[in-house]
Amino acid sequence: MKVMFYLEHFLPQSQTFVANQLEYFGKNHDLEILTQTVDEESKALPNLSVISSNKLNHRIVLGLKRRGFYYLATLFYKFKIRRNINQIKPDVIICHFGPNAIDLFEAKINIPTIVFIHGYDGSQLLRQSKNYANYLLEISKKSNFRLLFVSEFLLGQTLQILPQLKADVFHLGIPPYARTKKSMSEIIKITQIGRLVEKKGIGLTIKSVLRLFELHPELKQIVQVDIIGEGPLYDELFKFIQSNQLENNIHLLGQLDHESSLKILSNSQIYLHPSIIDHENNSEGLCIAVMEAILFQNYVITTPYSGVSELFENQNSLITFCEPDVEKISNVLYETIVQKRYEIKPNDFIIEHFNFENQMEKLEQLMENFERAH
Repeated sequence: MKVMFYLEHFLPQSQTFVANQLEYFGKNHDLEILTQTVDEESKALPNLSVISSNKLNHRIVLGLKRRGFYYLATLFYKFKIRRNINQIKPDVIICHFGPNAIDLFEAKINIPTIVFIHGYDGSQLLRQSKNYANYLLEISKKSNFRLLFVSEFLLGQTLQILPQLKADVFHLGIPPYARTKKSMSEIIKITQIGRLVEKKGIGLTIKSVLRLFELHPELKQIVQVDIIGEGPLYDELFKFIQSNQLENNIHLLGQLDHESSLKILSNSQIYLHPSIIDHENNSEGLCIAVMEAILFQNYVITTPYSGVSELFENQNSLITFCEPDVEKISNVLYETIVQKRYEIKPNDFIIEHFNFENQMEKLEQLMENFERAH
């Protein structure tokens, strides 16, 4: 099967879910990538064939999309997209994020196209832009488009806005990364991975750890927190850490490559990820880092406000769900440390239920059926 990915960027390090799929299709199918722009970070996948636009065009298009002018934005691309796709002749197209699907919709591509909808494009953007919401609804009605939301939670949020939307849910899996035995240490390491934006709850993480130290000052000697990611809240979070003398305990590490992030997870005991629905109604779809943390034997503390809750129901030996409240989170943290919940045995729950190879085989079957039906 000839598969084409249509991307805005090739390829931010944070989009490991896309990188995993590209690697899989590159090994098992005839793969082409059509992208609006190539990032320097994309060197991590050097053996893939990439067709890209120029950076000036991309800046113009991105500016128009951010202002809700999707029709004008696609005028820059649709003829070039159509020409490139006619040359590639894919059997199936895959794209991630709703705005990218609009380019293909306006280019009038009559090829089976699977669109993965994630957090921002399945929540906040729908409320911010009526134009985008109307586009997504029209796309869902087209016989050659199939919308796949990464969680039931996210699809439920979207259906409150667009009750007539036609869409399904597809859970992304993760590869069974090699796990090493954790070293015994008196230091309790807490990790969070995510873009530094409100919906990830990173401010809650920091405030909850501060409250933990206020209530139990002896823990300040043994608790260390690593936060991986970059984003617009960096300066605000850094100032809060400094003003509360937490710089020896809480470390903002910035964006790291995936291998370095996994190494930190492999040496961590607790993964804290208090997702929230932010003031603009933006929410997470499915946090892949939570699944990776459990694979690496981290005890997870999170909230019910993302797709994670539907994946780990009744898995109390692996995860605790609590409300996004500083007092409640700090109490759960304390109980987890005192009861040593993080001393969990290797568990194959992730490998058995969210195995990447199995999920990709399901996706391949979906693609084959979609292509035949079309």
